[in-house]
Amino acid sequence: MTSRRESIAAAKDSRQRREEWEQRFRKGNDAYFAWLSSIFEGIPSSDIDHAALLEIEDPPGLDDLPDERCRMIGTMCHRSGMDLSDIPDDRVGRGLNYVFNQAFSDMAFDLVDQNVEPELRHEAIASIAILYRDCLERRCTPILSHGSSELGAPLSNFVYMFWDNSPIGSFHPVGGVRDDGPIILNVLARTLDSPSIACVESGLHGLNHMVWYLPEAKGIIERFLERHDIPLPLREYAQAATLGYNQ
Repeated sequence: MTSRRESIAAAKDSRQRREEWEQRFRKGNDAYFAWLSSIFEGIPSSDIDHAALLEIEDPPGLDDLPDERCRMIGTMCHRSGMDLSDIPDDRVGRGLNYVFNQAFSDMAFDLVDQNVEPELRHEAIASIAILYRDCLERRCTPILSHGSSELGAPLSNFVYMFWDNSPIGSFHPVGGVRDDGPIILNVLARTLDSPSIACVESGLHGLNHMVWYLPEAKGIIERFLERHDIPLPLREYAQAATLGYNQ
């Protein structure tokens, strides 16, 4: 049985490892920039050209290195305010869709791969909050996507469906035991403080699916509903999300 002292020491070591990864995420290197270029320069110019998304390849050497791909994703999120700033919105939307959408690549599975160092995975997932803050909320059109029958811009589509399409948003029991629930809930809770209604809607959409598996998700939405400045359509969406009713 692990003693209290051992548990405290282990938690301290884990925090230090996450801090070390955070510092590494802040720095780009040649391998990272080659990876970033391979994705965002290889993205098709048309939304209907899904086949081109499937043909994008990692730079040589990354195919069998989930730890390294996880580090790349964490670095991209941390540096998104700088490294994606000169890339057009539509291309950013398609590129992020490729990275996180399991229909187009298996990259995001590395973020939930139990064989990857936990601190690396957890800090990479936590960095998604920075992607929202430094990139998505600055770029997203200030409109709500739920209830719309029209296909929106690539970036808006990605943001709205982020947690539906990515394996990090799936907590179904068949996926095995996950150790990152609190990390993901913290990311989603932070999106609810965004000045972008599209990012808030995205966070609510993710929490909507989490309520079935992570009871704390409902409390996060309920605390959000205590605010008095929520537009009615968003309030109604959040109310439905507490029950997991939104699709």
